[in-house]
Amino acid sequence: MQNCAVVVVEGATVTPLQHGATTMLALGLLLNTVGLGVICWLMFTLAIYVLLFSWRSMLAFGPTIVAPVCSARRLLPSLLAA
Repeated sequence: MQNCAVVVVEGATVTPLQHGATTMLALGLLLNTVGLGVICWLMFTLAIYVLLFSWRSMLAFGPTIVAPVCSARRLLPSLLAA
C-alpha cells in the first residue's frame, strides 16, 4: 500500500488544503470587524434616539414635577407664619 490519496477520476489533481486556512482567517477577521462596526453603529444610533426621547419626555413631564415643588417653596413659609 502506498501513503497517498486515492484518485477516483483519472487526471484529477489532489490539492492540499493549505489555502483554505488563510482564506478563513482573513474572512473571519474581516467579518468580525464589519460585524463589530455594525453593532457599534446600531448601539450609537439607538442611544441617540433614546436620549432625544428622554429629553422630550423630560420637557413634557418636567413642569408637572417642578411647578408643585416651586409653589410649595413659596407657599410653605407663608402658611407657617400665619
